[in-house]
Amino acid sequence: MKLFKIENGNIVEIESIDKFIAVRLFNGVGLFETLKILNSKPVFLKEHIKRLSDSAYKVWNKKFDEEQIFFFSLKVAQQKEFGMMRIFLVEHDLEFSFFFLIDDFPYSKTSDLCVKILEYERNPSGFSAGLKPISYFENVVIREKLKREGFDEGVFLSNGYIAEGTRTNIFWIKDDKVFTPPVYLGVLNGITRQKIFEICQSSSIYIEEVEKKPETLLSAEECFLSSSLLGVGTVSSIVLPDGRKKIFSYSKDSLSYFLKSKLGELEKKDIGDISSLYSLL
Repeated sequence: MKLFKIENGNIVEIESIDKFIAVRLFNGVGLFETLKILNSKPVFLKEHIKRLSDSAYKVWNKKFDEEQIFFFSLKVAQQKEFGMMRIFLVEHDLEFSFFFLIDDFPYSKTSDLCVKILEYERNPSGFSAGLKPISYFENVVIREKLKREGFDEGVFLSNGYIAEGTRTNIFWIKDDKVFTPPVYLGVLNGITRQKIFEICQSSSIYIEEVEKKPETLLSAEECFLSSSLLGVGTVSSIVLPDGRKKIFSYSKDSLSYFLKSKLGELEKKDIGDISSLYSLL
């Protein structure tokens, strides 16, 4: 793992941090984005930086130079062939500081996921709803607890309806139709979530945002999770709060696999489109 910062207009590896910035960082006063690195290039970088900028404006009524952070992100990603990158925005006195972390790819499995519907609820009207704050305490601690219980992910409820995972969005399929919770339930509109909508719409696949109780999943034919690192991760089993369990099976013609393949094509196209920009670094 390596951590970098912007200093005097350049990217430098971290040796020291201003004490005021350090306090803000350790207190979680900031936002972050997580990206996959493929062939030393960050995937869907433009979309991630746009969301980070929009979120910063929502919180502090201030944006930043998106083009500058875009090119610094390209430079950092060059140091990793395959893995992950996090971009951290830390605020102090309405000034932004940026940090870049690169690390190995964190997932040991990206399919056959075991999922638990959590008894905990998202707050759709909360201040941080739809944002990615650095202080992801709840998500991190719950995820670690789930891992000890043998689960790969947990899904929050919102007003009793299926909402989102600790670090994923959830989709399910029935009668060749794709369903997912609406963002107004406090769900993060994930970049990969947005790409799934694009794929479905361009492939004439029905997709809809719906409010549904957990028992809806018992009659679903397929279920998958999405995130920038996971991509499309098929779910093999899901356990409801009352203990009922659904087992999913897939064939080579499963719609989930089709969406996974199409997402992979979009990822390759995206990093191909930014390849020419490296001559400008």
